Parts: sequence; C-alpha cells; structure tokens
Amino acid sequence: MKSVVAANGQLRAAIMASDTAAAATAANNMAAGFDKMVPFWKAKNADDAVKFATTARDAAKAVAAATSIADMQAAARNVNPNCGGCHMAHRDGAPGSFSIK
Repeated sequence: MKSVVAANGQLRAAIMASDTAAAATAANNMAAGFDKMVPFWKAKNADDAVKFATTARDAAKAVAAATSIADMQAAARNVNPNCGGCHMAHRDGAPGSFSIK
C-alpha cells in the first residue's frame, strides 16, 4: 500500500508539471500496487476492499491510457475516493501508527 502512496505523489507532481510520460508511469505503478492489494484483501474476505482496490486500479489504468494532462486529471479524480473509502472502512490509528482493522 505504501508504494501506491508514493506513486500517487509522483502522479500529482507529474500532472502539475504537465509531464504525461511521468504521469503515465506513476499511474501504471499505482495500478500495479492496487493489483497487489486484491489478493491481500481476498485473503481477509474483505469484499468491499477488493472492490475499492479493483476500482482504483482501473481508474489508475485510465490515467495511464489518457493522452492529455486534462484527461489524466479527470481520470485521476476517480482514484482517491476509493483509497479514502477503504481507509475509512479498514484502517485504524494515526499517521505513523496505522493498522488494519
């Protein structure tokens, strides 16, 4: 999950810099990170978390496939709500000491 956070920061920076190549790379890295989350959440029988991860993965893939910064920005808006929804449902603690519920 931490790799997705790093990739999200890279994506935001690339979009701000209007660097479509860097944004696509970051989005692909995010998608790969979300792919790794799916079996983790399946093993915990957390169907909602699996859906959050797959939806966020698909949104990240849409960012990577976009050909303009404007389209990348629009697609990126579909990633973070899934992160937040999963965090609200499955994360406890405070920064520096988060745990999974």
